[in-house]
Amino acid sequence: MAIRISRMPTEVEAKIELEPTELEALARRLGEGRFEERGEERELDTYFDHPALGLAERDEVLRLRETEAKAFLTYKGPRLGRRFKEREEVEVEVGDARAARELLEALGFVEVGRVDKRRRIFERAGVKVCLDEVRGLGFFAEIELVAADRDRAEAELEKVLEELGLSSARILRESYLELASSRKRRH
Repeated sequence: MAIRISRMPTEVEAKIELEPTELEALARRLGEGRFEERGEERELDTYFDHPALGLAERDEVLRLRETEAKAFLTYKGPRLGRRFKEREEVEVEVGDARAARELLEALGFVEVGRVDKRRRIFERAGVKVCLDEVRGLGFFAEIELVAADRDRAEAELEKVLEELGLSSARILRESYLELASSRKRRH
């Protein structure tokens, strides 16, 4: 199997926590807004760090994502500031998630957390909206796009949020892993 690596420009993302009733209402608005539903899948994200690298301290991420059909190893660079969550990404599709995990562990990487979610995916003209049910956390909407021009991406994201009736004041900059960790510390 050939390895496919895709170097992505900056991903610009808005994540908003939702009540269960808001989730279904948002799914209806997405259909009315000509977003095409691409399907639903389970995603198991396993996060890794290395004692010598300290990825978390550098605000970097190494994630192995497993879906029903595929697996991806993703590196995310440090957040680039601003209002939205923005990071550069490099992603590799891997043929065997278990082998990828074993390789990481052989290199000294250790698992630092997992996030398990059901995700409904909607798309329109380069904008991706994911409606997530995250085990142990609740319901969320993630609106994202990938663009070389961050200013244009942010402006487009603002328009989509407004169209969907979502307030930018509700945007969370934390990852699901960070949210899970902070909620564990509070309990």
